[in-house]
Amino acid sequence: MRVTLSSLWKVSPLPILLLIALLFGVGLYLQVQFVRIQGQPLRIHVSMRDTNASVSGDLGFEGPQQGNDPSIDTLEGPAKAAIELLNGDDTGKGIMQLQQLMNDSPSLRDDPRVLLSLAMALQKVNRYQEALAALDAIPGGSGNTGRIHFSRGLIYNRMGLPGKGEKEYLAALEAVPLYYEASFNLGTMYLEQGKINLAIDILVNTIPLAGVASRAKTLYNLAIAHTRNGQYTLAEKSYIEAINLVPQNLKARINLARIYRDNLDRREDAM
Repeated sequence: MRVTLSSLWKVSPLPILLLIALLFGVGLYLQVQFVRIQGQPLRIHVSMRDTNASVSGDLGFEGPQQGNDPSIDTLEGPAKAAIELLNGDDTGKGIMQLQQLMNDSPSLRDDPRVLLSLAMALQKVNRYQEALAALDAIPGGSGNTGRIHFSRGLIYNRMGLPGKGEKEYLAALEAVPLYYEASFNLGTMYLEQGKINLAIDILVNTIPLAGVASRAKTLYNLAIAHTRNGQYTLAEKSYIEAINLVPQNLKARINLARIYRDNLDRREDAM
């Protein structure tokens, strides 16, 4: 069968583009793979400088979730203002203000809302032992068992103690079975450790717990887990679902393009 460049171009322009890039020795040509998602063409650009990376050389997974404590909305006055600083750009100043308020007001020292917020702020600035001490100071029976275990899990994982982190995340999920952040962080921790099958199991079960943006992050991490497990079709499906939810997810688009590129390479090697 006679194959001309024009007929090959009609089937797929990608091989010709790759050939041109090879001939001229320029690493700036782009691979362009069009994917139709929700009826709209999605243009994916990947720098030719990345063509030596394997599919598993992805752009990295989404990190652990910090979670939110809606009960802090019931705080008033200076304490609420300090916590808003904690959650903003001036965490250090917020910590100082909140600790001063706690020194001046005995009622704040035992307030679970304040202590949880302080613990999360302290771990953000790597003051892990102080963060754990703040959690230990929360009175028993406060109704925050799941949140306390979750916070400890986050701190231990950041301290490089994944074994303790795992136990705390599991305890959080036992207390609150539909705890999205705890489930996401546990699955992501397994992914980081290379426990891919465990990560996939957890992340699959996390998806129904998430809102739109969180669901996209979960699907993205699940796609990475599938890719690292050699399950490229499942990875492609998860990436596309994530992009449908958050079209501006550039990392998902690039990783998806890499899957298409490497699939093409495998087909060419098999010929």
